[in-house]
Order: sequence, then C-alpha cells, then structure tokens
Amino acid sequence: MSKKPGRGSDQFPLRLPPGMREQIKLSAETSGKSMNEEILDVLRDYFPEQPGFDEVVEQLDYTIALLETIKAEQVSDGLTSTDQVQIVLGRLDSANEHLRKIAGTKTPSVIKLEKEVAESFQKLLEEWELSFEGAVNGLANGLIQMSIDRVQRREESIRVAIGEGEARRIVELVPPWAEAPSVDAPEGDDVSS
Repeated sequence: MSKKPGRGSDQFPLRLPPGMREQIKLSAETSGKSMNEEILDVLRDYFPEQPGFDEVVEQLDYTIALLETIKAEQVSDGLTSTDQVQIVLGRLDSANEHLRKIAGTKTPSVIKLEKEVAESFQKLLEEWELSFEGAVNGLANGLIQMSIDRVQRREESIRVAIGEGEARRIVELVPPWAEAPSVDAPEGDDVSS
C-alpha cells in the first residue's frame, strides 16, 4: 500500500482546462475528500500500483490450494467443478497478467479456453483416446501450431469467437496485406481531391 503523500512528496504543476477545477472541487466535496485526494484516486484507478513478487506468489499459492480443494470436493457452494475450474483459470490468468507486467513480457503462458472450445477439446481427447500424461499440453500446442502454420501460409484467415452460447459468433479478421474493400461513392459525389 502506498503511503499518503505529504509536503515532501513529488509535485507537478498542472494547467487545467476551464471549468475542470470546479468539477474536481465538486466531486471532492461530494466524496468528502480534498481535491488532491480526489485527483490521486482517479490517477490510482488509471495507473494501479503493480503487485510485488510476494503478492503474486501468494495469489498463486491460494489458487493452487483452491484447485486442490475443487479436486477433492468436486462440487461446492452450488458450483460445479467446471464452474470452479473456470474461476480458478480466471485467477491464474490474472496472476499471469501480473507476472507479465513484472517480467515485461506480453506472451501469455496460460490461455483460458471458452466453454465450447474446452468441451470440443475434451471430446477430441476422448475420441483419439489420448489419456497419457502430457496429452493435453501436447495436443493443445500441436493444434495451435497447426493453426498458426496455416495462417502464416495464408491458407486460413484468423477467426475470433465473440460472445457465448447461442449469442456466440465467429468474426473473420481482414489481414493487413489484403486490399481494403472498395466503397462505391453515391452518384453525383466527387471523391477525388
């Protein structure tokens, strides 16, 4: 937790557009804070303090303990084990995001599968009778690499799933090297400059 700024803190003179000072003052009075506290709260929301290494490790330890509990109990608090695993995967994704910020990398090491994808993936494992250790990671990495290869060879476009359940739809992205679709100008409009 950051300490409260005082007279010895860094200072930054700031020019505000007309009317903004009054907005900040009104907001601060409404929330019972000083204008400085109000501005700092907004800045902290926009620039959150990065978690420390110990905090990330603590989150990971908690998440692993939660996974072990889910595995032992299977159903708890009215949530199925699948729902609980999705919650844990969300926590892992959040922890990974913190680790990426600390390490300065953008490559995700854990990818959360959508429910439909996870079900299809599980069905594929069962159909191919892949139950040996490492099958899940091997199959996932193999399928991802196959897709990447096909996109790089321009045999496939990138498709992104948006929404869930019946509202789920697939959107195909236009590659940067593709020509932009031409837009016909209405008759009588001169589009030349």
